[in-house]
Amino acid sequence: MLVETPFVNPQDSRLKPSAFQGLWLDWNEGHRFELNAGVFNKVSPRSTTEWVYISESIGLYDHYQNEGTASPINRDINLWILGGHIKLNENTRFHNWQYYINQYSYVNFNQFEWCKSAIKLGLQYVFQNGLDEKQLFSEQDLKQESHIVSARMKWIKPRWQVSYNVTQGLSVGRFTFPKEWHAKPFYTFISRHRIEAFHEVNSHAVKLDAQPFRTWKQLNIGLYLARTIYEDVNELTNTRNSRSLSQISLDLQARLRDNGDNLSFMLLNTFILANEVISNPILKEERHLTQLIVNFKF
Repeated sequence: MLVETPFVNPQDSRLKPSAFQGLWLDWNEGHRFELNAGVFNKVSPRSTTEWVYISESIGLYDHYQNEGTASPINRDINLWILGGHIKLNENTRFHNWQYYINQYSYVNFNQFEWCKSAIKLGLQYVFQNGLDEKQLFSEQDLKQESHIVSARMKWIKPRWQVSYNVTQGLSVGRFTFPKEWHAKPFYTFISRHRIEAFHEVNSHAVKLDAQPFRTWKQLNIGLYLARTIYEDVNELTNTRNSRSLSQISLDLQARLRDNGDNLSFMLLNTFILANEVISNPILKEERHLTQLIVNFKF
């Protein structure tokens, strides 16, 4: 099944989305309070056709990028998810998601959103506790904690929306979660910009979305600017260096106006600017990336 949660989602901008094998339950009480719960033992990461155990999927992308050692297979490791949502009033909603991966980590995600007229405010708080005593699957050892807050202020108009977003790490420990399962839920997230595994991350993003043609509402032009500052920690030499990573993205997304709901187009232009060395193995140098993505859903 395709699972839609903040830290587990299809991230299906190209090719096959991520799918999960397990059990899932939805319970809705009068459209004011909702519960979600699930447990999964296998995953088929996006762009792949094989089913692998939860433990085997952790670090799968890094294994192929770095030609490193694949994660050990432990069939006793499962992914447990519990979600709760409450509509406090017509303008206010609260969401809580909890993720438990035995022998890996526990994550508690909280999101509070308020919207009235043309203004929308959002606040996220994420807590992670490491459970990987032997550090077989994660760089977080037993009981290592990570705290992150993310906030958004958005102005909404009929044909354009603009927002200012910030994400701040509150602890020395860095946040890590299997990138094979999701796209990040933080307000500063933009496509191709990742902040996981950074120490003391401080990220800012300005997002502008516009629908310039009144008769073509399914055309969106997005201009996004993100800048992330983090600490690059060398544990061997016990040294710390401040690094920065900036990104400018022009994102055009469209659907055909006549009977084209199943056919969508995405043209993404990304400019990445780095300050000296970049820790993320995906981003080894400054670059310009252009992608044309065509999706047909049936």
